[in-house]
Amino acid sequence: MILQFDRNEFQRVFGRRLAACRIAMNLSQDQFAEATGYHKQTISNLERGLTCPSLVAVFLFAEVLKVSPKMLLFGNE
Repeated sequence: MILQFDRNEFQRVFGRRLAACRIAMNLSQDQFAEATGYHKQTISNLERGLTCPSLVAVFLFAEVLKVSPKMLLFGNE
């Protein structure tokens, strides 16, 4: 069985999840960027689905947002 993976769709969906979790924590992009050590523009690009996060970034974002990496990657647990 060959698994189909659409990188662009993954980036869009991940970005929406990231933004939703950030907003649920009442964090601005600036605050989230400061908490994670990433530049605000990087956070913006991720949330808009323009870039793909590294695995290290996913785990860091999950820690700051108090969710599991699985939730950020795949949705509700």
